[in-house]
Amino acid sequence: MPSKPVVAAPPLKPEQTVYMLQPFSRITISLLPLVALGLGSCSKSVEVKPPQVEKSPDALIAEGITGQHGGTLVLASPHEPRTLNPLVVEDLYSSRIIERVLWKLTYYDWVERKMKPGLAKSWTISEDNQTYTFHLRSGIFWSDGEPITADDVIFTFDCIFDPNIVNRYTDQFTYDGRPVTFRKIDNLTVEFTTPGIIAPFLNDIGNIEIVPQHVFQAARDAGTFSTHYTIGQAGNDPASIVCSGPFKIKSFRSGERIVLERNPYFFKYDSEGKQLPYIDYHIVKFVQDPNTALFLFGTGTINVTGVPPTDLGWLRKNESLYDYRIERQGTRNGITFKWLNLHPGKNEKDTPYVAPHKFKWFSDKRFRQAIQYGYDRQGIIDAILIGRGQPLHSPIPPCKGAWHNPNVRAYRYNPAKSRELLLEMGFRYRDDGMLEDEAGRPVSIELLATQGGGPSGEAMDTAFVENMKDIGIHVELEPVDFGTMIVKTTDSFDYEMAEMGFGGGNDEPSGSKALFMSSGRFHVWYPSQEQPATEWEAQVDQLFQASIGTLDRQKRIEIMHEIQAIYAEELPLMFNIIQDIYYGVSNSIQNLRVPDMGSIIWNIEELWMRQEDNS
Repeated sequence: MPSKPVVAAPPLKPEQTVYMLQPFSRITISLLPLVALGLGSCSKSVEVKPPQVEKSPDALIAEGITGQHGGTLVLASPHEPRTLNPLVVEDLYSSRIIERVLWKLTYYDWVERKMKPGLAKSWTISEDNQTYTFHLRSGIFWSDGEPITADDVIFTFDCIFDPNIVNRYTDQFTYDGRPVTFRKIDNLTVEFTTPGIIAPFLNDIGNIEIVPQHVFQAARDAGTFSTHYTIGQAGNDPASIVCSGPFKIKSFRSGERIVLERNPYFFKYDSEGKQLPYIDYHIVKFVQDPNTALFLFGTGTINVTGVPPTDLGWLRKNESLYDYRIERQGTRNGITFKWLNLHPGKNEKDTPYVAPHKFKWFSDKRFRQAIQYGYDRQGIIDAILIGRGQPLHSPIPPCKGAWHNPNVRAYRYNPAKSRELLLEMGFRYRDDGMLEDEAGRPVSIELLATQGGGPSGEAMDTAFVENMKDIGIHVELEPVDFGTMIVKTTDSFDYEMAEMGFGGGNDEPSGSKALFMSSGRFHVWYPSQEQPATEWEAQVDQLFQASIGTLDRQKRIEIMHEIQAIYAEELPLMFNIIQDIYYGVSNSIQNLRVPDMGSIIWNIEELWMRQEDNS
């Protein structure tokens, strides 16, 4: 086994109290002194010299990239991560942290839109397109100095297929009932064999962060793998979260922030031989109130934040004053939607998850179509987003280019059509305009809505409630925190209707397998089905399998268009809107390469802070 390299640990920088986030709504600027928010003038940065680590002969070189070490990059999140375990993660907020501390065999370049070598320096594909051989970089290490080897890769995939470790990747790497097989060739070489041609396999494997066997083995043996790398562990013993990415955990405080610091063993360097990342610290502050977050960015405290269209005016006026700029990225890479609980199961008290009469309503696609026709999404775009957005009609958003089907059935606002469909189902209207079923039961639905959406999010929810009232359906909003939302929709199934969003991933739609396939954990209206519950779901399963089984890209696109058409007809997801995306970015940030979609700081290890801003 290679010896651990000797490193000189960098001096620690005092932690600063800082705030920030991705806001959604208009802000009323207050003259509340910053000191009252715990945001007095920042302390002077302590110079942190790059750690002295022997450079791997297989180091990853960022060609054409140069910069200077030092500084702190501050972001924000409306919710804190729920786990740092990459195999059991099921929420975006955890994933954003994980991808900065753990790396994959390959990574996605969001500007060039293609996979590039990560932990693996190269790979080969057999002539029959069924065997993939990955060659790992030599002389690279985990953050505790242990070498990264093929054993870690094999262990990670052993865990994926361990029946005692519930994770969505088991299904991701099982094709038509047959799993991928894998074996260690030597200490730095791993071979994967697919059961037939799997067109997106290289993309799929690029979604898996590799975990350190020497850290996780004991937990797996004890049956506690899924509860390893917890947030509590990060708070109590951050050094135990062993990492391979550009950063490692320095500290975590629930309800406040997570602080990442430079990983001295990271194997990526710039074109001048400087080890990346450049920045010393990366802080993510947990701020539920988007008003506070946007105010802090607008007054120069925060480095990067999402900007809702309604706030573009006043922020643009202050660009020169606070030395930032507004970047327009395009439309959102991801989807937001509402859905009805179609799980036919029962809880531990033998009570159906959904009342039988409501399950009957929800199961009829005409009911779902009536809701979609009755939802004035264009009105919301015009009134709340000042026209900067568009109604969403498909589970694959427009920014995906050719993969997006622009010709699916569209549900323009038409409350008369809603009423027609509801009457066709046998519902009737009372004198007060309320809808009731054949048994005289009023049509009411409880909607789970995540807290923290700010005034714009609240306004959209209120508009939806009023739209439904206009077609005779009473909607009762139940605001819940994000953690409760996840538990209710993936574990207890104690809900009737919910609203959520999925991150878009890269161009390749195979990453949404857990949504499209009836067996998927993210098939939200009825997840993890043993057999498709409906004919149309069985049809989608067959189509999706056919898509990943052909190397003909145009054929794959045609199949995905067909799947989108089915979704638009059946409406298991009742789509919301796609917003135009704007970011506020401090001019102190250098090497920012803004992609057409994806995170604006996707190349965080290459970013550096202008030196005058770090003095």
